[in-house]
Amino acid sequence: MRTTLVSVLLAVCAAAATRTDAAPNAAGAPKATTAAVKSSSASAKVPATMKHIVVKVVEPKMSPDSALSQPTEFWLAGTTYLHKKEALDKKRNKQKEAIVVSPDYWQIDLVSKTGTHVHEKKAKPVELPIFRTSSGSALVGLNFGNEIAFFEALRAKKVDPKTVATKGKSAEAVLTSNDQSAPKAMQVTTKKNADGVEITEYRLPLDTRLIVFEVDQKTHTPLSIRIRSEKSGKTMKMQYLTYETVPFNPAAFKPEPNLKVENFDGDTWRKKQDQTRQELAEIESKAANYRKQLLEKFIAERKNQGIK
Repeated sequence: MRTTLVSVLLAVCAAAATRTDAAPNAAGAPKATTAAVKSSSASAKVPATMKHIVVKVVEPKMSPDSALSQPTEFWLAGTTYLHKKEALDKKRNKQKEAIVVSPDYWQIDLVSKTGTHVHEKKAKPVELPIFRTSSGSALVGLNFGNEIAFFEALRAKKVDPKTVATKGKSAEAVLTSNDQSAPKAMQVTTKKNADGVEITEYRLPLDTRLIVFEVDQKTHTPLSIRIRSEKSGKTMKMQYLTYETVPFNPAAFKPEPNLKVENFDGDTWRKKQDQTRQELAEIESKAANYRKQLLEKFIAERKNQGIK
């Protein structure tokens, strides 16, 4: 799948958990509980610090009632902990929250106080990609929390992302190799932005798209990242409102109490998701057939009335 303007990941990368191999639990069926589930990851190594990041989509303009028009908050720690909290979606009256303590993750609606908890058999590293990418994309490995390191590594290795994508290799694979033959395609400049702030700007061309990443020179923190389609001229831009490293707080990765949570093992959850997708596909198919019948009826009536 190619990176697109609309595929920015402002949702938790639950695939980090769902890709693992899982075995059914003893119960064999989902059950409801009013207490937060204890994670089996308690034995995981506890990191000393965590990152607290707040971002907001500033382009294109979103509906003021949409959650995407408001800041989204993340907490990240090591490769085990992740917490994402969206703003209230006024139109749908929902507020989504996702928590990962691998191999467990929760998807919660803070308005209804309901959610799901999925436990996988094996833990996998937790990542939060900024853009949805395919395995051969040069953007593989660009995650919230490692943005500066990612672009600096590209600059140091003089990686040409076009060459990387053509060869079907990820940028990470090239960065860890000793191949210095690829030409340098990324432009790095220092200048003042529109607000008069001294920044370092990384411009990374990818086929017909351009990634622009800005970093505050004084604080060494990200300011914004955007992707632009040279074909359509459309741009998606995110602004960083907060980017800080703070002492690790385990409370940031615990679901709030008194939630009604359905518990699933990984296999059962995937089966449920597949069933839901199938049901939605059937509904859409029926809706498409109904729209087609209405259109055919409309055309036939106009034809009978002598209207072209």
